[in-house]
Amino acid sequence: MQIDKASSERLTTLRFPLIIGVVFIHAYNTEVGFSNGVIGIDNTGYWVNFCRNLISQGMARVAVPLFFLISGYFFFIGFSFSAKNYKTKLKSRLKTLLIPFLFWNILTLFLIALAQHIPTTQSFFSGKNASISKFEIFDYFNAVFGIDRSPISYQFWFIRDLIVMVLIAPAIYFLLNKASKIVLLVLFSLWLLSAWPIYIPSVTAFLFFMPVLTSHIQTPTYLH
Repeated sequence: MQIDKASSERLTTLRFPLIIGVVFIHAYNTEVGFSNGVIGIDNTGYWVNFCRNLISQGMARVAVPLFFLISGYFFFIGFSFSAKNYKTKLKSRLKTLLIPFLFWNILTLFLIALAQHIPTTQSFFSGKNASISKFEIFDYFNAVFGIDRSPISYQFWFIRDLIVMVLIAPAIYFLLNKASKIVLLVLFSLWLLSAWPIYIPSVTAFLFFMPVLTSHIQTPTYLH
């Protein structure tokens, strides 16, 4: 099954309100930490807190799962698994995921290191995290790729998890062919209970990247 132009345009249009939702999620905090103290309001009042939680922690939280759902849909729809087809998908995602991911995280790392070095901008950092000038080799890799933390450009944790999902797509495809209902039920339970045992990828990525695929799966042809 191939996605038609109208459906593709509708999904593309849906991305805009989802992006707004992500902005609201990240706009939840009311305080900002600097080296000389905290700026903001700790107690915003009942109704402000109610609206913040309703929008940022409630309605807007559908954005990330739906983004993973759309990503998985576009990756697998009409896709017959073979080594050749999978390699083509990897080349495509190299351009759209990995290269932008590396570019923006390395650029952010450089700009933060520069800002930490310039006296006029040093005060904008709280000092809670180690200075980049004191990083070891692993710290640089960790900052860029987010191995046991978020990438230094925090919002790119989504792209990091999506890259991992693309890399393990053959395993996902195999699991869905063998026991899709059981796999999805287990993942949904772990997501609902917040009991996911690993850091990368997140349970949200694992769960919502693949449920729409179950009606389109064909027998995999890994050895072709």
